[in-house]
Parts: sequence; C-alpha cells; structure tokens
Amino acid sequence: MKIKFLGTAAYEAFPAIGCSCAACKRAWQSGGRNLRSRTQALVNDDLLIDFPEDSVWHFMANKIDYDKIKTCLITHSHSDHLSEYTLEALGPSYTKSARADKIAFYAAKAGYEKINDVVMGTRLKERADANLVTPYVPFNINGYNVLPVAAKHDESASPVNYRIEKGGKSIFYGHDTGYPFEQTFDALKAKGRLDLITLDCTGGILKGYKDHHLCAEVAMEIFDRLKQMGVIDDKTVKVLNHFSHNGLATYDDMLEEVKGTDVVISYDGMEIEF
Repeated sequence: MKIKFLGTAAYEAFPAIGCSCAACKRAWQSGGRNLRSRTQALVNDDLLIDFPEDSVWHFMANKIDYDKIKTCLITHSHSDHLSEYTLEALGPSYTKSARADKIAFYAAKAGYEKINDVVMGTRLKERADANLVTPYVPFNINGYNVLPVAAKHDESASPVNYRIEKGGKSIFYGHDTGYPFEQTFDALKAKGRLDLITLDCTGGILKGYKDHHLCAEVAMEIFDRLKQMGVIDDKTVKVLNHFSHNGLATYDDMLEEVKGTDVVISYDGMEIEF
C-alpha cells in the first residue's frame, strides 16, 4: 500500500495569501517543502481522500490519472476539504470523460448532502454518486475495508476520520480533529495494529491544541497512548500533517520540533509506500 500527500495545509494554505506573519515570510523565503496547498491524499492510485479546490493543481502537479480514481472519502464538508464548485466541474458540461464507471463519493451527513445536491442538481449524476457514511459503521468498497470514526471538529460539518485497510495493510487518516473520542480509541484497538497513522498538526509548535485541531505536543501524546494500547509500534509510520501558519512553524521548523523522534513531517507530494 502507498499514500501520497497531495496537499498538506489548512484552509488558508501556507503561506497564506496576504499574510505577513513571521511564519509566512519564512515559508516564502525558503520555498520548497515549506510551501503547502490544501490537504488532500491519494491511497494507491484509486482512493482519494478529500476534494478541495486545489484538486485541480494536485492532479496536474502529480500527473494523477483521474480515470483510475474509483472512490473519494470526504472527511467533512468544509470547503478546503470538499469544494462543490470543483466537484461540479467533473460534469459533462465541462469535461469529456471516456470512463464508463462513476466515482463513488463517501461522506457523513453534511458532506453527503453537499455532494448529493451537486449530483442531483446537475448532470454530474452520470459521473458520480453520493454515499452516506455513519461513524463507527464499517463498509467495503473496491477491496478496501473502511471504518469511519467521529472526529472532534465542527459538528455542523459532520467530521469523520478514516481507518483504511487493504491487503493486510492499514492506515488511520486523522484530519481534521482534536483529541479523539474514547469510542475512537476503542474502535481502533478492536481493529488491531496500524501500519501508518497521520494526525492533524494545525497547531504546529503551539501547546494545548486538542479541541478542534491538534498540535505536535498533543499528537505525540496520542501516539504514545496508541502505542501503549498496541495499536501502533516502532514499525508504524507516524506522520504529522495539515499545517497552518497560525501554528507558527514551517516545514523546516517542524523538522526541528520532532528531531530525535521517528515522526515524519509531511510535505506536498510526499509519497510513502509500506
């Protein structure tokens, strides 16, 4: 299994347009991995996670074959994770597609309704369909076993995180969320060991972020707890992802923050195979 981090920033991207904070200035000056677009990921070549406006750029920059995408899991309905305008552009009024099958979008209530409005309100129903997910109710799609779990984020956006398993390999995709619910810890323990876990780090090097997002400090606490539970171990790939300039840390800064640990700091275009 492999995962490619197409974008790794929060809503405002990093550096943010029009911002002159110290973190944004450092990112502009340093360039490279310090420049981040909105968060999105691709598992293998056929399962997409989230659909922000930056999807267009991500597909071009990474030479992604859209026809291979079978499924898209949506974490929540916020526009930096689900852009209805970009979704509508998939329709036949704007594109000519040779693919015979539809792309299956999965989301909890708010995201599902947003997708369904676009699908049913346009000719996109020829290209896509909307599927409702319920936290802690697993489902199977195209060889993947998927477990959505409730995320601690804006409740009106119906946030979920996903445990994804295929071929004996497993991923936990933990964006956007604060400190996980106890039911989530229980559900992950019941499912067994993870090969890769990626957690939110919107708060960067700040302290105490645990309500709607995480920071490095709290993410490390979660890693430690999951290790004690036997959900992750020394061989599990541990990633921090989803960064904001409000967390005061560029990619280079975050490398210093996790120095001496086995934690990986994501960057746009990073691919991990395991």
